[in-house]
Amino acid sequence: MFSDYKLKHQNDLIEPQMMRTRQEWMVTPGHPKSHLISCLLFVSSIRKTTTMDTAPPDTINAIQEHLDFLSIRRLMSTCRSYFTALEPFYWSRIKLTVCSDQPDIVSWLFNKKVLVEHVRELYIVEVSGVSDTVDVAPGFHECLSWFINVDKIHLNVNEWKNAHKIFEALKCKPREFSIHINNSPEMIDQTRALREFLHRGVRSINVSCPQPIDFLTEDDLQRFESICTPYTDRSLFTYRLPNLRKIELSEHLDLFNSFAALNPQITHVTNHNLWGIPPFGDLLPNLQHLVGAVDYGALMPMSDGRFRPMETFSLSRDATPPPASIWAAHSRLKSLSIHNGLPDYSHLPSSLTDLSIHRWSYVEVDKVLSQVANLRYLACVGSMGTETTSVPLPRPGTRLEQFQEVKNIPLLRWLNHPNCPSTIEIPIRCLSVQFTRDGFYCNTPWFVKRTNKLRWMICSLQGDRWVEAKEGSIWIFNEEQWERASLYLFLNDKRTDENPDYHAL
Repeated sequence: MFSDYKLKHQNDLIEPQMMRTRQEWMVTPGHPKSHLISCLLFVSSIRKTTTMDTAPPDTINAIQEHLDFLSIRRLMSTCRSYFTALEPFYWSRIKLTVCSDQPDIVSWLFNKKVLVEHVRELYIVEVSGVSDTVDVAPGFHECLSWFINVDKIHLNVNEWKNAHKIFEALKCKPREFSIHINNSPEMIDQTRALREFLHRGVRSINVSCPQPIDFLTEDDLQRFESICTPYTDRSLFTYRLPNLRKIELSEHLDLFNSFAALNPQITHVTNHNLWGIPPFGDLLPNLQHLVGAVDYGALMPMSDGRFRPMETFSLSRDATPPPASIWAAHSRLKSLSIHNGLPDYSHLPSSLTDLSIHRWSYVEVDKVLSQVANLRYLACVGSMGTETTSVPLPRPGTRLEQFQEVKNIPLLRWLNHPNCPSTIEIPIRCLSVQFTRDGFYCNTPWFVKRTNKLRWMICSLQGDRWVEAKEGSIWIFNEEQWERASLYLFLNDKRTDENPDYHAL
């Protein structure tokens, strides 16, 4: 079904294989039609010398807002002029993966030296050391030096001893950097190379390592706006970091209040420890996002009567809900995750779009739907006694009738409710399964981080008529027919029987 979109050969992007009509695009609704018209006028007037660099700024903004990734790929496939004009923009939106044990990918990149300059997000996988038979592909480190305009780098290394070559090869100055280290203790040469790399201008760091991170000094941390270090040295919580806005942590929660007192400018706090962040009174007056709280204290007014501008709030355990009047003060609250249900949901602010309930019942869901009208996403997290089974889930895009368990759940009644959100998530076979409002199973694979789903509209050769598709699903044109599907694009990953929906670009 998706064979047209796989990168089967290195020339697949040089000579377009698909020929589709120019009307087969998907665009996001809610934008003025004048912007869309300017976008359509641009692509219909492309000349051989036209590029995204020479297009008017408002036209580029229209393309960015209205055309999704797959639509741009289709446009590039209609003719060579479109392909030439949109190719740099296409590469600036792709999440490119380079793996050290895949010489075919490295060889392919040698023929794309100009295009890699447009890449903005890069995944690097260094697998040497896994076994004696795994070798680094020739030219692997050399090709890394070509990515000069990358903003985000994700590095996965098997052993520390191989990391310094990558840091030395990279010539870019990314703002965001994440590294995952599988095993082996740190080595001084590697940490020195990492620190030198971070000094190029990295503002966000995410370090995942089986050992505590203690090689980052106070000077290293001063420039960071976002820090995620699940296992870190206690000294981190003694620093004043004036640029820090976001922090994720898993331990040393006993030091959190003193750290918060030193850094009142923090706006995002995520705690991965099940015990939850302790109450912090008047600390962090600018807090907007809190994940892993032990109670509703962050929603309560501070001693001066002011409320924090909360947008995301998540509890890690049971807690007594605040009075109904408190909810009215949080007009910016968009996402709420709680363990026990609330006595009354009608007091929740109208701005709330995402709601998760860990201990739920059918009555609880009925109450939510009858009292909350603006939800886009409702998650019922608890197991409800669902038994584990070896029967695999159906493929995304199938109807809810394919699930035998649904017969015992009033899911159809919920989906037909006038206040039904765009997506409902319920536990089936000990897995969280998502259904769209029109009754389709739309689960996101484990390797794709869930984000707020967009509402798409499809345009075909039907005059000015627009056909709306429900959130959580997309439509693609396949063999002269529109079909519902979920599509995830990667460059060099393989589709297997274990991962049937793992689609490579």
